[in-house]
Amino acid sequence: MGLVPADDSETTGEQKMGLGSADNSETTGEQKMGLVSEDKSKTTGEQSFRSLEILKLDMDKEFDKQPFGVDYGKLENGLVYYVKCNSKPKQRAALALAVKVGSVLEEEDERGVAHIVEHLAFSATKKYNANHNIVKFLESIGAKFGPCQNASTCCDETIYELLVPIDKPELLSEAIEILAEFSSEIRFAEEDLEKERGAVMEEYREDRDADGRIYDDYWTLVFQGSKSVIELIKTHFGHKHSALDPPPIPQFPVPSHEDPRFSYFVEPEASESAVCINYTIPVDELKTMKDYRDMLVRVLFRGALNQRFYKISCRKDPPYFSCSISGGILVRGSKVYTIDSTCKENGSLKALESMLTEVARVRLHGFTEREISVARDIYMSSSESEYMERDQVKSTDLRDSYAQVPEEIVDSKPNAGNIVQQLEHENIEATELILSNGMRVCYKCTDLSKDQVLFKGFSYGGLSELPESMYFSTSMGSRIAREIGVFGYKPTVLMDMLAGKRVNVDIAVTPYKRTFYGDCSPFHLETALQLVYKLFTTNVTPDDEVIERVMKEKEDEILSRERDPYSPFFDRASEINSGKSYFFRALTRSDFQKVNPLKACEYFNSCFKDPSTFTLVIVGNIDPTTAVPLILQYLGGIQKPPKPIFNLNGDCIKGLPYEFPKTTIREIVWSPMKEEQCMVRISFPIDLKKGAMEEEINHAHFLSQLLETKLRQLLRFKHGKIYHLSVSKCVYDDLPCLTRDIHGVIRIKFSCDPKVSLKLVGLALNEISRLRDDLEEGPSDEDVKSLVEISQRSHEKRVENNSYWLNCIVSSYQSRIYSGDVGASFKILGGAHSRIKKSLTPSTMQLALQRLIPPKNLHTVVILMPQTSWFEKLRSFPQWNSFGIDSKVLAAIAGLTVLALGLHRYSQKSQRNRLRLSDH
Repeated sequence: MGLVPADDSETTGEQKMGLGSADNSETTGEQKMGLVSEDKSKTTGEQSFRSLEILKLDMDKEFDKQPFGVDYGKLENGLVYYVKCNSKPKQRAALALAVKVGSVLEEEDERGVAHIVEHLAFSATKKYNANHNIVKFLESIGAKFGPCQNASTCCDETIYELLVPIDKPELLSEAIEILAEFSSEIRFAEEDLEKERGAVMEEYREDRDADGRIYDDYWTLVFQGSKSVIELIKTHFGHKHSALDPPPIPQFPVPSHEDPRFSYFVEPEASESAVCINYTIPVDELKTMKDYRDMLVRVLFRGALNQRFYKISCRKDPPYFSCSISGGILVRGSKVYTIDSTCKENGSLKALESMLTEVARVRLHGFTEREISVARDIYMSSSESEYMERDQVKSTDLRDSYAQVPEEIVDSKPNAGNIVQQLEHENIEATELILSNGMRVCYKCTDLSKDQVLFKGFSYGGLSELPESMYFSTSMGSRIAREIGVFGYKPTVLMDMLAGKRVNVDIAVTPYKRTFYGDCSPFHLETALQLVYKLFTTNVTPDDEVIERVMKEKEDEILSRERDPYSPFFDRASEINSGKSYFFRALTRSDFQKVNPLKACEYFNSCFKDPSTFTLVIVGNIDPTTAVPLILQYLGGIQKPPKPIFNLNGDCIKGLPYEFPKTTIREIVWSPMKEEQCMVRISFPIDLKKGAMEEEINHAHFLSQLLETKLRQLLRFKHGKIYHLSVSKCVYDDLPCLTRDIHGVIRIKFSCDPKVSLKLVGLALNEISRLRDDLEEGPSDEDVKSLVEISQRSHEKRVENNSYWLNCIVSSYQSRIYSGDVGASFKILGGAHSRIKKSLTPSTMQLALQRLIPPKNLHTVVILMPQTSWFEKLRSFPQWNSFGIDSKVLAAIAGLTVLALGLHRYSQKSQRNRLRLSDH
């Protein structure tokens, strides 16, 4: 639920313009991949798309006004409906009620109500007349609050959205009935209003940070002269119209202006400097073929201009760090084209000059043929992917340079390796290959998405193995290497080489692992594997210009972080809950002085060299008859080094030095800020014993979900004092250690009014104690039923995605119980989850809560508070004392306050004496 400025989406495809080179091969992708047999190749999506004939069309011909592939109509009461049958996700219906009125229709003395009405809809209606019964009912059928039941308010409209299961006949009709309740039966009781007002005000408070203030000034400038500039929020409740005779909806367009408007916003807490250029025009009507052609021209224009902006950002001492142009609907009847850039401090004018100069250069000279070709290839590739997956779109989506570049990623193909061992894992329908160079490859063929292949490779050993003297340099290795080019080509050159190919490969170096991962179209799997081959066979050569640019960007980020009022809170919370090691803190200016870019590149060059230590998982629409030869060619062709590099297993990896406090800590972090913000973090340590580790991890998961539901009901729905709240489990050691117990935490996070933060912490801790200790007031049957239903419904959706299977197989390899058989590991992990889920009852959940968070258990509470005077802090002394703030801290505050008073009085006395002397 939220208040948003306007619908900023535009179905033009500009968001689809990614980095990416023309595929000039005459052989179709599917023929190269062998995805289909020869007798079917002519009917595949790839072939049919590429074989579409160029049509000669009448540019003045108007489009059919009927929606394509959708049943629609208009009811007697004026409601227009659209219904489309869609198969993904299975047995789910995505519903939306769009009310074409929003905050722009309100007057100045009506601020706040359009938004609060949206909140009240979920509180109570005529049928669901108890507080938040709608939320409870939807969760009981597996539609979780937030992801599956939500709403938003903007200037022009209010939209209510549901995603519900429909495997039972009555569920769809009940969901539609809820939308009907939202449309006309919302209850407006004083009690409801008071509770929701708190939630709305907290939502508003969350947005009152630096970005929120900047956006306020920004929208004020954009909407200048329009009623939309007022954040209107209330409606007339007493004036009613019949459904058959609704009042006309007034229009409030954004007026045009000939003279440029300019404003600048100085925000000391901003995380970065930025420049934004807006051009507002009326919305184009899409009626004829010429209108559609003009839209495509605009899309290609933005794609080509974005490529140019990107290449400028990669120059030595660039005018900006990033820059892009986008377009979207501003309000009903108006759209906006926006050029955004981020730049270094005091670099706004240089960035603005460069942005305007490039636009003027394009206006005068246009684009090169190469730039247009690359933009066209990218757009065609994206359109091709959408065409191939036209029957696999999710219901929620339906609801809502001059230089010549190389044409080949790999100049000469390597000598192919061979398969040393092949294993079939029937329970996950996956095949495992051990290649001659030692690399382990596991692939799973699916038809979950016709145009998707996902992959992830990992090897143990990372930053945790390094001494502090090397850590700060090596932690920058991946970032510097990316900008130089990890695949042997500069990013700007690779962008042109990959235009038209749906391929993305990236890398990460973490404390315990080195990984490469990505996705591609089945037709571009060869290109993806070529990039992986280049990753392992390329040395990153330090480039002074690139290093200078990256180091300057990082330095600016550090300075920006120091201005962020939230930084002291996050730093202190990390130090309290994890320890004082350099691993757990953000890079500081003194740390940054220790970074040696040459050592960073040297370390990175050792990270992806030894294929024998890597395991790669591939999931998606692949045909083994063609994919396996490519795997042997490019992955098997990586040469194994003479000596092992990072040859580590899970038991000998150096763990990070996590240290949870030995005693309970409750601490307030004071931070100066322009507007009052307050964040709360409550953490409980959990111990996961080796013998029952997997079961306890699942118990911790379900307990986190239970606590999130119960605390949300208490702090938001009952007391109306928060907006967001989350509870999550975190296991400290992300490595498969078989020889010791591991530890973790359950974390509770929320924001609130600073004045009530201590009270809410007390309420949360008391609620946890009640659930844990009270036999009568512990978890209920309804709580458990909803948790199980949400878990089951969530699982049903996840299994329809390649990402689920990729993550499950990777997790099975990385699991603490993996002993060489990934299928067996997968079975044990899945069995543990199913077993715990089936055994969930109020009593088993209470017992798990007592084990994981026992009475008088250690915990920490860290609260971010706005900086205030010592006098105000002293006034709050009794409240802190009851909260449990350390007595030494309180004594120090009291002592400092007395000292400050004494110094203040001494200063005043000295000043009076000086005045007397001057009078004489």
